[in-house]
Amino acid sequence: MNKIDINKLFWGILLIIIGLLFLFDNIGWINFNFWDFLGTYWPLILIFIGTKNVIFYVTSKK
Repeated sequence: MNKIDINKLFWGILLIIIGLLFLFDNIGWINFNFWDFLGTYWPLILIFIGTKNVIFYVTSKK
């Protein structure tokens, strides 16, 4: 897989996960408040995106 395919796969999986969280919240299976989650864990989101970019950079050098 090249970098573009991996990037598309990553964003696709991320959107599916976010969609499932919203769906499960609407159904009542989980109690998920997106804004509370984002307010608490926004640094982890930045770290995750940065790590993903570093891994893609290192693997594209090979």
